This record gives sequence, C-alpha cells and structure tokens, in this order.
Amino acid sequence: MIDMITKKFRLHILTPVNIGCDEVYEPTSFYIDNDKKKLISFEPQEFVKNLNEQDKRKLIQICSKGTIPSILELYHFINRLKPSGREVEVSSGLIKHYQQILALSIRDRNLNNKINQFTIYRTAYNSYNMMPIIPGSSLKGALRTAYISSTAKEQEIVNYWERHGLNPRNKGVLYNRIKKDSIAKKLEQDILKGTFSKDPFSLFKISDLTPVGDAATKILYAINRKKDGRNASGPYQILETLKEGTVFEGIVNLSVPVKGRGIRHTFTLEELLIKAHGYFARRLKEEIESVRNLDVKHKGGIRANSLFKERFKKDAFLIRIGRHSGAESVTIEGNRLILIRRGNKDKDYLDHATTLYLASEEPRPKNANSLIPLGWAVVEVVG
Repeated sequence: MIDMITKKFRLHILTPVNIGCDEVYEPTSFYIDNDKKKLISFEPQEFVKNLNEQDKRKLIQICSKGTIPSILELYHFINRLKPSGREVEVSSGLIKHYQQILALSIRDRNLNNKINQFTIYRTAYNSYNMMPIIPGSSLKGALRTAYISSTAKEQEIVNYWERHGLNPRNKGVLYNRIKKDSIAKKLEQDILKGTFSKDPFSLFKISDLTPVGDAATKILYAINRKKDGRNASGPYQILETLKEGTVFEGIVNLSVPVKGRGIRHTFTLEELLIKAHGYFARRLKEEIESVRNLDVKHKGGIRANSLFKERFKKDAFLIRIGRHSGAESVTIEGNRLILIRRGNKDKDYLDHATTLYLASEEPRPKNANSLIPLGWAVVEVVG
C-alpha cells in the first residue's frame, strides 16, 4: 500500500483569471443583448433546429460564403432572432464594441482586422454543464515553478547557463542557445534530481477544481501597459474571466515515494505551499510597485491582505495562475533572460518584463483607476 496525504483545498479568486482552453466564443453561438447587458451563449444545433424554413435557408446561404463579410451578416442574423441561452456578464465597453461591429459596412477597408479583434477567448469549463473549472494541471504548474524558483534562490543558483559554458557577449546568441540547449529544463532536473517517474512532482496530484456555489464569469479586456507608465503598443485581448470572490474546490494528493523508485528529492505539502507563497509574495510586491507607476491600486494585494493576512503561511497561500500572469511568474528567479520587443524589429534581453497586462472595462480606458492585475488567487487548505 502506498502512503498518501490527501487534503481538500479551496482556491479563492482575488482578481480576474482566464484559464486558456484554446476555445473562443464562435460567431455561430452567441450575441450580446443590449437590454440585458449580457452575452447570450446558445447551442448552435438547438438554434438551427428551431429555425423556420426561410431562416434555415438564409443561414445556409450566409455560412456557405465563408468570408469575413459573411461573419458580419451572421452577427446581424443572430442578433435579429435573439435565441435564449446561458447569460454571461460583459463589460460596458464590450456592449459598445458589439454595437460598433453591427454598425460596420461590408465595404470597410479594415473589416478583417475589426472582426478579428472581436475574438472572445473562453476560460476553461466543463463541457457537460458549461460551468467554469480550474484544471488541476494549471494549479500544479504554478506550484511547481514557484517551488523550483524558491529552491534555486535558497541554493543561490544564478545564471545557471554559465555552468554549461554559455556566456557569450551577445545576448541574442545566449537567448537562442538557452532555448536550443533546454537550459531551463536542465535546471529543473538539477534541482529536483530526476525526470519523469523520478521527478518528485510525479507523486503530487491535483484534481480539477469545481465551483463552490455560483461561479460567475465576466468578459473583460486585457490591455498592455509599460511598467514605467507609458502606453504599450500591444493589442488588447477580450477574455472571459473568473470573477473576484469566486471560490473553487478540489483535492490534492501527495504520495510517499516507494523505495527503489529512485526519487532523490522529496518535499512535504507544507514545504511546497510555503515556498510557493514566498515566491508569489515576492512577485506581488514587485507588481504593486509596477502598477503604482500607472496610478493603479493593486486590488489583488488589497483583497489578499484584508481576507487572509493573518492566515498566510498557515492555511492560506498566495498563487498566480492563468493567462497574462507575467513572465516573472513562470520563470526562475536569478535565471531569467526575457525577450523584449521594442518595435522596429529592435530586441533586448532582460531579467524582467517591461510590460504587463491589466483587466479593463474598456479597450482604450481614459484613466487607470479601474485597471486590475490578472491572475491572483489564494490557496486555502480546509481539511
């Protein structure tokens, strides 16, 4: 029998989170109701089944074109019929944006770009009941990176590539060699003393997290800003996000390694969570300083302290997950070389990112007051 520690835990969403699932809201499956101020997501097959013969012929005619202008026709067709479906909260800016899309002319020279920029990225969900979920792999990946980074910091491992004879003056050459030689993976293997079945994280399992009660989502814009306060040139994205205050629940298992399996590095669940908390607390402190330059109050940090400050490193631990969590949150301290694109094909390579994404009600907000950093949450061990 394998000895195993099993704990139930909860994940509290502090700021908007989008867990990428490689899916978008397709033009054939939604419209935005201007009166309800909601996106209505419906099942296309049910929609088609309930159409009268005239509308079916019209829909077939539109879909057979397969052009960008036909997508605009499809938006108008569905908006006219307004089928019922699941309602999703949307930002005020998206309601205006949708009306602007409907007002476009098929002769608009920028029609392709404007339609493509209206892509709405979904967050991960259960295809059976359509409720949002947090895949266990997303949480495990964040904890793994945090643990390895904190361990590297403790062991004072910096510029690990130098141990492999990589130290050219040209940072571009160094960056490419690091990728080609899989230096980051070698650093992980060095710290964890093994790969695959000998990797201690093979003993660590996390179930997919499901909502506790209602799990509301909201569609927002993710906009890019330079940390020094200037606007960045990166385009906005439209993301379905888990709303702050939403709670998810799951199970974590940590097995004791069997003798002879060859696992040389082990950790307890408490060690893992404390190291992860320390790592993300450092990232949070850095980001609070960055958004201060933008005149943004870090609502994630404020919410974390108001709800969990006295419980941190006891039964509550900071974490960051999902899309646009920042390059610093997915790389190893002291061993970062991040590609920075400066426009006009100019590049630089630094140990930190120079921009960050923030959630916004509008695609081009006039001030920074309402901007919110993405991805912050707290893991709570509940039993």
